[in-house]
Amino acid sequence: MISMFAFIIALGIVVDDAIVAGENIYEYRQRGMDFRTAAIKGAQDVAIPITFAILTNVVAFMPLYFVPGFMGKIWRVIPLVVCTVFLVSLAEALFILPSHLSHMSDDDRKPMLRWIHARQQAFSRLVSRFIEGVFGPALRSMMAYRYLVMAIGFSVVIAAGAYVASGRIGFILMPKTESDSAVVTATLPYGSPMTSMQRVQDILVDAGRVVVDDAGGEQMADGVFANISNNSVEVQFYLTDPDIRPLSTGEFVKRWRDAVGDIAGLESLKFESDRGGPGSGDALTIELSHRDIDTLDRASEALAARLGEFSVVKDIDDGYTPGKR
Repeated sequence: MISMFAFIIALGIVVDDAIVAGENIYEYRQRGMDFRTAAIKGAQDVAIPITFAILTNVVAFMPLYFVPGFMGKIWRVIPLVVCTVFLVSLAEALFILPSHLSHMSDDDRKPMLRWIHARQQAFSRLVSRFIEGVFGPALRSMMAYRYLVMAIGFSVVIAAGAYVASGRIGFILMPKTESDSAVVTATLPYGSPMTSMQRVQDILVDAGRVVVDDAGGEQMADGVFANISNNSVEVQFYLTDPDIRPLSTGEFVKRWRDAVGDIAGLESLKFESDRGGPGSGDALTIELSHRDIDTLDRASEALAARLGEFSVVKDIDDGYTPGKR
């Protein structure tokens, strides 16, 4: 996925290089030069600009190769793919493309290609007439009144920004997307015995199965996964397709939370209906810092207690666990 993403990034840029070279060669063909001379002259004119454009892009992406740690192993693929494509495109734009264009001939075209060429030339003449008759005069008028045009442009931008800022256009950068699985994670104190964690797991699984049975059984869920790791218990119900199940993932999690209720002895209990999707994760995260651990502990408990007074706030975790630095 990362390498394909990098390839998509590079595609638009390498196409521009070919357009620059091809258009310049076409310009010399319009002046009456033969294919070979036009290809050589056109490629020579743009060789230095294209080379430096490619090299600056390579330099811009290379720092990603030196990102350290785990993320570096992932993002390192991007500069490898992008820079390789850039360098190949440099050879393509300056050597291969001009070579292909230099071997063209109006007499060597097959009947079908001649028909396509004729249609292309007709469209080209239409575009040229539009440029000379409409676009050119309009551009000259705008250049003559450039300050007025700039003022109008800025006014349009400001008006559009004000319209967006007014809230008339609903916009969410990363909207929450419901997952096809519901997950609950229970965190116990460090050193909790296996019997306690097994008891919590049974409570979570049994409560989830009650909700599944009430909502239609196999129509609601087709599997459950439970795992005990260190001091945490994770239970995940795999739900059926949204078109089949009678409840949304969010509604299932809400009923599951009500069925579980309060479990004594937990550090935290977190339900999730959007795990792994865009906008997933905690809706509210607050980070506290202090040199004294006891003071930090009291502050986190006070903040958690204050947030607990709001009915819309669920799954509060004060973030403090005895034994953890």
